[in-house]
Amino acid sequence: MISTLLSWFRPSKQQTNFDHKINADISIIPLGTPEGASTSRYVKEAGRILAQSGFREVHPHAFGTNISGNWSNLKTAIEEIAKHQLDELGIPRLAIDLKLSFRRDKDESIGARLAKA
Repeated sequence: MISTLLSWFRPSKQQTNFDHKINADISIIPLGTPEGASTSRYVKEAGRILAQSGFREVHPHAFGTNISGNWSNLKTAIEEIAKHQLDELGIPRLAIDLKLSFRRDKDESIGARLAKA
């Protein structure tokens, strides 16, 4: 019985480890907050979770945050943000806009590109 349960958590032979380096632009949009139009509290909390998630770089900007790191870290961070915002902070709705760039040809972060400009 235990071995059957544990087998569910082992990756199958068909699955591959897809943990590539990424550059991402993420925008967290809490909807229906008690504060009305002000979302700074919720955005700040999302930024805190992103900063603690092991990314090489986190660069906030006017409409979101640019991130350099690993795909698996980003998936985990998004799940943590959604759980925190919906369950712990109690907002009724959360929208997340996400743009991703996967690269294999260079290990170039967002900060490296900004330094070249």
